[in-house]
Amino acid sequence: MLNYKQIIRAKYFGAICGFILGSGHAIASTSHINTGNYSFSGTVVVTPCQIAPGSEEIPVDFEQVSVKELYLNGKSKPLPFSIHLISCNTSVFKAVTVTFNGIENQDLPDHLAINNKSTASGIGIGLLNQNDTSIKLNAPSLAQNLTDNNTEIKFKAYIQAEPEALANETITYGHFYSTAYYTLNYQ
Repeated sequence: MLNYKQIIRAKYFGAICGFILGSGHAIASTSHINTGNYSFSGTVVVTPCQIAPGSEEIPVDFEQVSVKELYLNGKSKPLPFSIHLISCNTSVFKAVTVTFNGIENQDLPDHLAINNKSTASGIGIGLLNQNDTSIKLNAPSLAQNLTDNNTEIKFKAYIQAEPEALANETITYGHFYSTAYYTLNYQ
């Protein structure tokens, strides 16, 4: 005679066997199998430095620029700003250039346009290398040497009055905003 545990085991064994046989029948009755594929791609790169936290988005605040200064000089004094790199390894690459991209001012070639949130008008933003030479938009800056561990890439920005706004004295005061994106090019 079977005890209680043997009866329970027999019931579970029967249920499991029934499930397995039923599943096999469901699989065997499948008449069409769908297949597909994946395509993988990418680029393996070597970057000798990492962008320091906080240098991904760099606020450059001109604070207040006098309209009088723009009429007298045509532009503001340059304001320094930097991109900070960390964990640099100069055995990989020795120098870096930076390419700035953004919306170009139609009246000032190679100057950033201010956006439509701006209440100021008649101006653009120019960029300079550390030695005060102009940086063209969408073109690499002068190369700057990397140093092991940390590197600071220094630049300057200035406000430039548009020629027509200067001639007609139509520079409008107010807030201005512009955005540039940068790409590091290691050499």
